[in-house]
Formats: sequence, structure tokens, C-alpha cells
Amino acid sequence: MRNLDMNANEIKEFLETEITDFLSQFNTIFYELSSKLYNAFEAYCIDLIVKFYQNRKCQVKVKNLINGKFRYKFTTGGFLPNYSYFSVHTPDGNEFEIRHNAQVRPSKIWDYKYTVDIVIIPKNSLIENTKPQVNKNDKYFIYNRKVKTFMEVKFKKPQPMACASFIGIVKEIKPNLLRINRHQKANYKAKHPAPSIIFPLKENVFIRDLKEDYNRKGYHINILTNVLYKQTNVYRASINRVK
Repeated sequence: MRNLDMNANEIKEFLETEITDFLSQFNTIFYELSSKLYNAFEAYCIDLIVKFYQNRKCQVKVKNLINGKFRYKFTTGGFLPNYSYFSVHTPDGNEFEIRHNAQVRPSKIWDYKYTVDIVIIPKNSLIENTKPQVNKNDKYFIYNRKVKTFMEVKFKKPQPMACASFIGIVKEIKPNLLRINRHQKANYKAKHPAPSIIFPLKENVFIRDLKEDYNRKGYHINILTNVLYKQTNVYRASINRVK
């Protein structure tokens, strides 16, 4: 069992080891790992999402290696083709991509976008922005209708305010998931984890109450806690899922 009182250096060492071990199955290593703990935890959570699909008999491949190494995208900016991603092939023949810090556009009319930490999209869903003089870092984005699911990662104690902010993002990107009644929810056939906010530490009584309230309201999302110490909280069979 992992020490619940790990210091920052021990956490960083643990995350680096976990990420290295995970990438070894693809015969690669990470291109570089940010010195910031919250970025390393983000990469760790991406790997856990990949495990979610692997546990469901999906074939996963690494794509767009940089000099033979997997390059996580530890910035909301950055030119998306300069970074690696995971390709997921499902048993029923579908193919999806797991992207890191990609921009999602919720409107065909307005040009504003949200950068989400982890997003799952069908293959070839990236749109190239052909407007003249567009910033290089804004050149590629995803329409929200193409988003299967997404995750926000918070390297902090679980907080109701962070969850409320996450619900606001769900409302913009996948608003239909905030109005599912209990009957629909119970019969929702699904292959992807529902939109999720991920925390490293245990939930408190306020988060437990919040979960119950969100469930009562029909919010089809996940609040995943204690992930630093119990990674199966991300890929266990009981989490809410979406088609």
C-alpha cells in the first residue's frame, strides 16, 4: 500500500515510475516530464484512462512519437501535431483518439473554445482552422458534437467549487448529459467513461453530499477521488459511462 503521507519528491518519483512502466508496454518512454506535479499527475491520469479501454479488450497504440518518444502536451497552447496521442481500437471496429490539452469548440457560430485536459474523439475529428492570420496554436480544434467524453484533472483536494466549474464545462460541451433521468441512466449502454473530474486525494463529506445531489439531478458525470492512491477508481466497472 502506498504511503498516504508521501512528500512532493516521493509523489514525483512515484508518478515518473508509473508513467515509465506504463509506456514501456509500447516500447517507448516519455519525451519529457514536466517538473510540475500537477502536470505529471495529468499524464498519470491519461495513462489510467488508457487502461480503462485496455480493460475492455480495446487495442491501444501510441501515435505521433517525437524522436521515438511519447510527448505529452503539458500546455494549453502548443501546436497539436507536435505532440503524441493514443489510438484506441474497440472490439466492434471503431477507432478513437485520446488527446491531451486539445481545444473544443461548442458552437458553429462563435469562435471561442475550451481547452480540456483529456478528450476522447473519433479518429480524424480534428478540424483545421483555415482563417487567415490564425494563431498557430489555435490552428486545430474539435467540435463538441464529435467529443465522446472528456476529463478535467485537478491536483488538489476535492472541492465543491472545482466540481461546480466542471459542471459548467459539461454544460457547454456535452449539455445532454446534465438532463438524464434515472431510468435513462440505468439503461445507458456505454463504452466510454462519462465526463469526469479527477482528484488525487480522498473525498470529504461535502463531496459525498455533492455526488448524491448530482445523481438526484440526473447529471451523468463522474467525480473520481483518491486516484493517486487507488488508480482503479478511474477504470473500475461501476463508473458512469456514455456511448
